[in-house]
Amino acid sequence: MKYIMILWVCSFLNGPDCSQPMTSKKIYDSWYECSQAAYVKSRQVITKLGYVYVNEYEVATKFTCKRQEPPV
Repeated sequence: MKYIMILWVCSFLNGPDCSQPMTSKKIYDSWYECSQAAYVKSRQVITKLGYVYVNEYEVATKFTCKRQEPPV
């Protein structure tokens, strides 16, 4: 089974308000590899947004790894 990562950036200031999902172009061989990559990507996104922005808007990420069915 193969997986793709889907990641959202969300503000929890007034309840969860999330961006459009970002879907990875990379296909992962396992749920484990996908979830590990999602934590790395989440940290990169939070770092890029910066300390002030993340604190002001109470930003966090959420993610999932979606199964990619093999082509028929």
